[in-house]
Amino acid sequence: MKLLCFAFALLAPVIGLGKDTYLCPHDNAESVQTDAPYSVEVNQLINKAKNLIDSDFNLALATAKEALRIATKSNDHNLIAISFQCLGEIETFSEEHEASGIQHLHQALEIFKELKDNINVSLTLATLGEMYSYTDSTYNDGINYLYESIRIAEETNDKVAMARVYNNLGVAFANKENWSKAIEYFNKSYQINVLNKTIDGEKKQVIDIGNIGVGLVALNMLDSAYRTFELTLSLANKLKNERLKALSLVNIASVHEKREEYIDAIRVAHSAIPIVEKIDHMTMLNLLYIYLGRSYLALDNKERGNEYLNKALNMALQIGDKSTQRDVYEAKYKFYSSTKNFKKALEALELFKQINDSLKSVREAELITRIESEYQAEIKDNFIEKLSAENEVKEIQKNNVLIISISILIIALSAIFVYVKRQKYKNKLSKLSQELELKTQRDKIARNLHDGLGGQLSSIIICVNKELNKTNSSNLLEIESMANRAISELRDALWEMNNTNFTLEDLEQRINNLIWQYRKIDLPFNFLFNFSNDQPSQSFNALIIGNLYKITQEALHNSLKHSGGDTIKVLLSKTKNMILLSILDNGKGFTVNSNGNNYAQYGLQNMKW
Repeated sequence: MKLLCFAFALLAPVIGLGKDTYLCPHDNAESVQTDAPYSVEVNQLINKAKNLIDSDFNLALATAKEALRIATKSNDHNLIAISFQCLGEIETFSEEHEASGIQHLHQALEIFKELKDNINVSLTLATLGEMYSYTDSTYNDGINYLYESIRIAEETNDKVAMARVYNNLGVAFANKENWSKAIEYFNKSYQINVLNKTIDGEKKQVIDIGNIGVGLVALNMLDSAYRTFELTLSLANKLKNERLKALSLVNIASVHEKREEYIDAIRVAHSAIPIVEKIDHMTMLNLLYIYLGRSYLALDNKERGNEYLNKALNMALQIGDKSTQRDVYEAKYKFYSSTKNFKKALEALELFKQINDSLKSVREAELITRIESEYQAEIKDNFIEKLSAENEVKEIQKNNVLIISISILIIALSAIFVYVKRQKYKNKLSKLSQELELKTQRDKIARNLHDGLGGQLSSIIICVNKELNKTNSSNLLEIESMANRAISELRDALWEMNNTNFTLEDLEQRINNLIWQYRKIDLPFNFLFNFSNDQPSQSFNALIIGNLYKITQEALHNSLKHSGGDTIKVLLSKTKNMILLSILDNGKGFTVNSNGNNYAQYGLQNMKW
């Protein structure tokens, strides 16, 4: 799972407040209308299980199972459905029980549909949609579940369900790093929960605010994210909720580290460790160890830095957390490279690559497995249809020769249908295999460029910096600048190479990053960027998005260098039939001559073509 399973939490690498706490649909026992003699006992157990999830997961799970046992004994379908739903949602908070949880949620969904209980249909679809959105192979199914859920919730005007689904949609878009959409839906959930004046409503507001903070971190808006997490910490203290408090502290420590405020990051991380140990959350503890390790290394405290990185690595190996193992090896590689211990740096880099490739392979294998399962299911269905057709033929043979001939023809057509379907799936599998092979080759080329050309350019910069310490040569400064630009262009090329399709939201994020890089240089320019899209999200060929980005890059460079102005506006919009990109400045401009001499420069020629 990409979300921590206790109440909420996105790892990216900041823990956010993603997975909601709407464990069971009925916050009050009296909301369940049933005449079954077991209803009071079942609903008491359900509410008890919901209240235990923050403090004792195992007891919460046992309580939910007891509720299901009594509900089954009552033979009341409504009680059975809400018990399945409650048990399923609790189980999805643990990777160990996740598969069983999804199965129980599907059982609840079928019963709610039979009972025409649209509110609970919506809530169950929302949970299933969120769970499926964590995995690439089931992501589209998850999004479909979520949109169906919000449709039902809006039709019934159920505010609790609407807030729940908006939160889950935000998580789904965050899983694909579409942060503008994610923040939009987290904010919708927050606006509804603000109207809920109960303790539960305040807790859900903290969840939404924390999720928005995670989106701000992903967009490099670290100051705003820091203020957001300070607010969640204040609200968590008011609610006396230890898990919310721990999450807020871990988030704050991470932002400090990102802002290179290493002493503050260490201070906050150490204050969070006792709380995290108290609630026994290994993933959060692992993150704190990584933040501490990287911060101590940044302060040149090698002993303490390696101590905490090794703690994180040992725990990740113990629980089989490959993502954390990858992060530890990446931190070790960067540290050893900075200290010129190239042997250990190479060892750490190799381990990082092995784990990273392994994680990619798992995602690709999931996709192939899913298509193969669909193929086998289709073959099985067609085989059953064929058997039914043959049985009908045998019955008809007793009465009419003409019907026999028609039935034989039906069988032949069925066989052709099965064959065509089978070939279709074979072609689909073959195409997928070719795409995977192409992706593997593209990844290999990207790694070779990164490790070969990127390594050589980095080595040039290191050597130049070494010489600059001895002499302040303008030639050396120019070489360093050229090497840095080459590395930046190499990163842009790798960004395009690693993807075959992009959305305008991807381009928006990339332009934001480019403007942010210019702002870091502290140039005397105001940058204004506006993106509008009144159409559904759409994928475009990488060449189109790449060219638009390069045009933006070249235009910004020309404005900064030649315009003499102090304000640059970038406008990106999408209508039904057109993508419009405008880059405007308030500088002196230039005159376009009829002979086209203005395009003698290569940059302008490339933009024109």
